[in-house]
Amino acid sequence: GPDPKLLELLLHETARYPGVAILCCSSYDKYDAVVHALAPTLLAAMRAVVQFELPDEATRGRLWRMLLPPACAGLVDFDLLAKESHGFNVARIANAIYHAVAAAVLSDPDAATAAGKPLDLGMKRLQRAIQAEQEKGRGTRDALQRAMLC
Repeated sequence: GPDPKLLELLLHETARYPGVAILCCSSYDKYDAVVHALAPTLLAAMRAVVQFELPDEATRGRLWRMLLPPACAGLVDFDLLAKESHGFNVARIANAIYHAVAAAVLSDPDAATAAGKPLDLGMKRLQRAIQAEQEKGRGTRDALQRAMLC
């Protein structure tokens, strides 16, 4: 678990800091559990909690369009990617793209070095990457650790 001395130092420094301190929790659902796991007094020291909603389907579609190379535009169904990536934020979409790119490079190492030739990500590869991102860390301990990441 977390080092009590480090938590005590965090609380002390947060309390005496004259400005605004921002602590991030990637899952509002696990916010209370995370804060209580760290230190219940941390929750009492917080003056405001701001919740940022996850991107809706239309926003996820725009994120897929922005993050994938323009060469993918006619080859992938952005609306389907947006639908299948329900619950993803920009970081998880980027992780899925990274996973798909890694899979493409591993399946055809020469394609990664071909000048001017875009990698063939394809819908199937992107869908498998979405699924891999969804399956990543489904256990309770992993979920709590993911929620604690900033």
